[in-house]
Amino acid sequence: MSVNESQIIVLSIYTILFICIVTFFEMRLNYIHRRHIEKLWPIGEDGLKIIDQKLKIIVRVVFILLYILSVVTIFTFL
Repeated sequence: MSVNESQIIVLSIYTILFICIVTFFEMRLNYIHRRHIEKLWPIGEDGLKIIDQKLKIIVRVVFILLYILSVVTIFTFL
């Protein structure tokens, strides 16, 4: 299957928008994490760091899967 010019344009626009959305959610996740740290400091800081790392990994995997699924869908319709 060859990729034509319109597919490349649509895919690049979609990729840029997707990166903007993921960046927004990463910033939001960091903001929420800082607020929880402030509430629980100094008692729960280490526990929150461990939970935060696991949550970030899960969120990134979900976004990667969503991106792959959506790109496959876009190529199917184009």
